[in-house]
Amino acid sequence: MGDPHTREPPSPLVVDGSCDYLRIIPRAVPSADSCLYLDLAGSVDAHSCNFLRAAVLKAADSGFLHILLGLHTVDYVSSTGVGTLLALLRVLMERNGSLTIVRPHPKVLTVFQLMHLQTFFPCTDSLEEAVRLLRPLSRDG
Repeated sequence: MGDPHTREPPSPLVVDGSCDYLRIIPRAVPSADSCLYLDLAGSVDAHSCNFLRAAVLKAADSGFLHILLGLHTVDYVSSTGVGTLLALLRVLMERNGSLTIVRPHPKVLTVFQLMHLQTFFPCTDSLEEAVRLLRPLSRDG
């Protein structure tokens, strides 16, 4: 995408792709250490959770411990999807990482607000805001 804050992640990280319900395009964030932006499109539900989990875990295993999930084109997150996001957050936190939601679709933001999920991971309006939140984290590791 034309965002100046992102670039293609280094090889051999290959987490991009799609399943029938979800597409993921990864972008490294050069202005933040160990950070990867995953631009998602589709829905996060029982049909796509394993694909999302595999992508985030592969990114973490490749050294990207701060994951930014772009959800502006994800208009549905099921309870299974929420559980997957929370499980991924736990895995990343165990590795001193983080999970941040970037530009959630209004329907998804409503679900997050109703479930008070922003107490677990931040939701930001822009990639720039998410990177600003990460700066203290990426310095500490």
